[in-house]
Amino acid sequence: MARAMDHTKVTKTGLIKSFFELMKDPNTIQCILDVPLAQVSLPDCLKNLDHGIAHVKGWALLHHAGYLTYPHHDAEGSLTWLTMKVGVKFWIMFRPKDRHNDRKYLQDLACRLGNFTENEDWIRENCDAEVITLLPGDMIIMPPCQIHAVYTPVASFATGGHFYHYGCMHLTELSRYFDVTVGDCLTNQNLNYALETLRRMVIAIPRLSPRIPLFKRSMLALCIMVIMGKAYRAKNGSTTSVQDTETAVLSIEIAEAMAKHIGVTKRKPITALLYKGDQFDRGEQISRAALDGDLNVFTSL
Repeated sequence: MARAMDHTKVTKTGLIKSFFELMKDPNTIQCILDVPLAQVSLPDCLKNLDHGIAHVKGWALLHHAGYLTYPHHDAEGSLTWLTMKVGVKFWIMFRPKDRHNDRKYLQDLACRLGNFTENEDWIRENCDAEVITLLPGDMIIMPPCQIHAVYTPVASFATGGHFYHYGCMHLTELSRYFDVTVGDCLTNQNLNYALETLRRMVIAIPRLSPRIPLFKRSMLALCIMVIMGKAYRAKNGSTTSVQDTETAVLSIEIAEAMAKHIGVTKRKPITALLYKGDQFDRGEQISRAALDGDLNVFTSL
């Protein structure tokens, strides 16, 4: 796929053959996103991570020299790892200066960043940015909902992949919340297995190791994404990505029990708790002993 001019249609079809033929053409700058890899690209330091590996074999990125990827966030609220193999990348992270408790503002900011050239002055006034230089052998692990841009000054090759983490579910939910209405101008790919992965993460919690800490806002976010799964289908996303499977009923029952434990009632719905306060804060740590007691009914065989 090659980056297109329209920020709401960020890719167009092409041939790998033409990418290599044009690699040294000064009038052409292209990249190929999501090159499938025969072997998993998971780095050694992540091989024991089991919170929610997105079931892909891993991917690679190929870029011509001088390629600029404008601000965007990765699809479906996943965390991203990337390892630089050949070349150099300048990874630019954006963050709002204030109003972290206003998710409508954060959504608007993300969309403005997606159309950077039309909003550059506003972005400079309202955002902080940091540049990270990636050289061969360097690895970056990026949280969900992280708006980022990338400049590739020389021809490059990198490998990477996506995963989910219990401690970042509040950012995953925020990212997927954005995608429902403005996903066509924010992301560079679609992941159709997100809801199923989240359901399985919920089902795993009653038997989860007590050594894994859980946090209130993150768990409320995970609960709402499972209970209201169909409401989080990304704009222009496939209807099959939110269809009911054999995991749907059990995951919703566990999510509702967890939400009740955290403080959700008929008068105080999940949204009243989740949408209040700093949207980047994962919340207080949950007592695992108390939570496990309420979820014990789901551990019987």
